[in-house]
Amino acid sequence: MQRTRDRAPPHQDQASLDDFINAYNDGRRLTTLKGLTPFEDIGNIWTQEPERFTANPTHHMLRQNT
Repeated sequence: MQRTRDRAPPHQDQASLDDFINAYNDGRRLTTLKGLTPFEDIGNIWTQEPERFTANPTHHMLRQNT
């Protein structure tokens, strides 16, 4: 006999996973990036070498509107 569980709809599962991944990627510090988050490192590179980017990279990153 198989048990059924009450589960959230798939779109809620995906939203929860996306929230977790965004928080993890934004909050963790990487030693390979000299202690910066990926967002901070890309911002620093863009400031120093803007010719490497075709558009402002901060316009394509998911961030809270603050």
